[in-house]
Amino acid sequence: MRFLIGFITGIFAGLMLAPSSGTETRRRITQSANDFAESSRERMQNASDAAHQRARQFSNMANEKMQKAGDYVVEKAG
Repeated sequence: MRFLIGFITGIFAGLMLAPSSGTETRRRITQSANDFAESSRERMQNASDAAHQRARQFSNMANEKMQKAGDYVVEKAG
């Protein structure tokens, strides 16, 4: 988290101190914000995809264990 705050602060300071017109500086800030937002969305999507995959794996494993347990009970009862 500290890295992220430092990163954003560094970008902002660099843009504010750069010898550019106000219009150019605002364009740069907007572009940086858009790039950051897109990067964040991609990371969140990747994390979400990984979580869904792990949940499916866990569900499949649980179903297999339940099936084996059911088969064992039927075998012992029969």
